[in-house]
Formats: sequence, structure tokens, C-alpha cells
Amino acid sequence: MLRRKQKVFFFCIEDTFECKQKKERNMVGGGGDNTVRRRVVSENSTNEQQVDAADEHALLINNSAKKSVVDKLFSSKEETTFIIPHFHKILGFSCLASFLYRFSYIGHKDGNFGPHYGTLVFILMHLALNLSSFNFFVPKKRIQNKDGGYRIWAEYRAHGLVFSGRNLAFMFLIWLEQRNQREYSFMDLPLVLATCAAADFGTCWLGPEFHSDTVRDGKFTDPFMNWFASESQMWLTGICLVGYHSYSFHLVTLAIIQFNAFLMTLRRKQVASAVVLMSIYGITLVAGFGAIALFDSFSTASARRGVVGACFGTMGCILRMGPLHMNKYVMWTLLGLVWYAIKMNLDESYQYNSAFWMVAYCVLKTISSWLGFQKRMKAPPEERSDDTFKVVLLAHAGFYMYAFFRLYVAKYHDMPF
Repeated sequence: MLRRKQKVFFFCIEDTFECKQKKERNMVGGGGDNTVRRRVVSENSTNEQQVDAADEHALLINNSAKKSVVDKLFSSKEETTFIIPHFHKILGFSCLASFLYRFSYIGHKDGNFGPHYGTLVFILMHLALNLSSFNFFVPKKRIQNKDGGYRIWAEYRAHGLVFSGRNLAFMFLIWLEQRNQREYSFMDLPLVLATCAAADFGTCWLGPEFHSDTVRDGKFTDPFMNWFASESQMWLTGICLVGYHSYSFHLVTLAIIQFNAFLMTLRRKQVASAVVLMSIYGITLVAGFGAIALFDSFSTASARRGVVGACFGTMGCILRMGPLHMNKYVMWTLLGLVWYAIKMNLDESYQYNSAFWMVAYCVLKTISSWLGFQKRMKAPPEERSDDTFKVVLLAHAGFYMYAFFRLYVAKYHDMPF
């Protein structure tokens, strides 16, 4: 038994064994973000090596406040046990250089991708980056403390692999189309459904008790911001569903996903505060959507489906997160079949960005925003942030201004937007 005089608490490190006795809490080191909680195992436990490993990891994080930023980033023991020491970091720097190179060609040159093997090298390198991250220890259960859970955990890492893999799979599909001079649009819906199935498999593999929705279960922002972030995720899926076969779109989306995982890792290593890192992530989101809107105007007519995909994504948000709570497999299948019917039976003007889709998007966006606002009003006052709410409203005003620009200004002044 632990003495009552010991007033020690630990952050919960997920051990790979189950405690047969009751959990007890003990405190070591400093408080706040530099303390580490773990499960206390009974003295007769046969998993002594795992207990020692947990204690060693707890001590490592408790001492992190004394380390410099470089030490926090480059002193991982997990990487020294890999086949190639610091393999993940080598891949990280390589992928960063790759992103900088590709973004320098975004626009007309579509990231300088094409039907050559350089595109395959890019795909394999960024896939390896996600796979190599599984060599590291991360908590199985999401830690919900004063930073609202903005730090990496096992389920997010698995989902990061899945959704990064979706973008890489679509890039490979575009590569095949260019190599074989054939269209594989029939693969769009199966890839979307396969992504949903892979994400669910990752959750079941880790255990449903460790499940936590990245955005909806986060406590680091306003409920309306949570709704807007979830809606943005739906947009990306909707754009994939309608066959937006553009390298640049998937390049931007991939960069946001992998960069956010890196920011969450920085938070876990206590390199910077949650507010700073979440602000950086918000800037990347805004910049990403701006880039998507920009190169959508430069892409060929057959690829201009950004607004069309946003309509299907917003409709998915209404059906999934609204009063109906529709099953996601049923929802995406129905929306996919609707899109195939449009392609087969309606004029080509309904398959690409047009005034029709822009008006449809504004209507759907208004309905979705109203549902999100209603959710915010039902939330407790302590979970709301008026400043964040105002920022999101400004972002919505920007969307409607962009819609007006696309509908009238560009149309009558012969501009590419």
C-alpha cells in the first residue's frame, strides 16, 4: 500500500498489460505539463520489465523541462533501436524538402508531378514517413488536460496513416491515368469507402475504449469551430468522391495531415504550448484552402470540381452530423451514386464548377452553419470561446465573398477564377 503522506500524480501512460488490482495514483517530479501519470501495478505482477520501461519513460518526460528544444527532438531512444538509426527523422527532413520543391511548382505545373517515376518516389517516401512513426511509443488513450487533448495518441497516428494513404492512393491513380491514357473515375467511390473501413479497422484494432474523435472530442476550441473543422474534413472527402484528379489538391491535403501530426508530436514533447501550435495549425488550414482555391482556377476545365466536391461534402456534413445521424457508409454510397447519375445523365456543365454549384454550395453551407450554431448554443458556457467564434464567422464571410467573386466578378471580366 502507498502511504497517504505521498501526494504524487502521474499522467496515464498506457501499459501493454492489465492490472488485476485497483489502480492507485502516485506523484513524482514537478506538476503541470511536466508530470507523468501511469498505472500502478501490484508488487506481485509478472510484467516487471514492462513496469521498468514505463518508469523509465515517465522519468524521461519528467526531465524534459531541463532539455533544450534540440534535445527534445533528437534524443529518442526508440529510433536508435531501428534498423537505420534516426530513420524517421531522415525521412522527415527528406519529406520537408520534397514539399518545398513541389509547392514551388504548384499551379499550372501541378507540383511538377507527371507520369514519371519521380511521382512514385514521392508517394513511397511519404508513405514510409507515416509507417516509420509506428516505431515510437505514444499513449493509447488520448490525454485530455488543459491543452484540450491536442497531442498525438495511438488512434490519431493510425488514422493519420489512413488519410495520408488516401491522398497518396489518389495520386497513384492519377499517375496510372496519365501513364495508360485512361480514366479510372470508377475507383473514386471505392477509395472513399475503403478509407472509412480502414479508419474503423484501426479503431477496432487499438480497442474501442481508446477511441476519440480528433475534432469533436477535442476540448481546445469553440463548439462552432469544432463543427467547422469537421465540415472541412467532409469537404476533402467530397472532393475525392467527385474525382478531383489534381496532384496539387492531394499535395496540399497531405501536407496538412502530416504537418498536424508533427505539431501534435511537438506538443507531446513539450516543445511549445498548445495555443501556439494550434494557432500554427489554423494558419496552415487557411493557407491550404486558399491554395486549393487558387490552383482550382489554374487547373484544366475537366479538373475544376472543387466547388462541386464542397457541395457533396457539405451535404455529407448535414446528413452525418445533423439530426439524421446517417451511417457514413450509407451516406457516401448514396452521394456517390448521385454523382454517377449526374455524370451519366446531365450536361457537362453540371459536372464542373459553375454558377449552379456555387449557388448550391451557398445554400448548403448556410444550412450546415445553422446546425453548427445550434450545437454551439446547446454547449455549456465554459466550452465556448467568443473570440474563436468571431474568427470562424470571419472565415465564413470570406467563403461567401469568394462565392460572389466566382459568380459575378470573374464571369463578367473574363478572369480565370
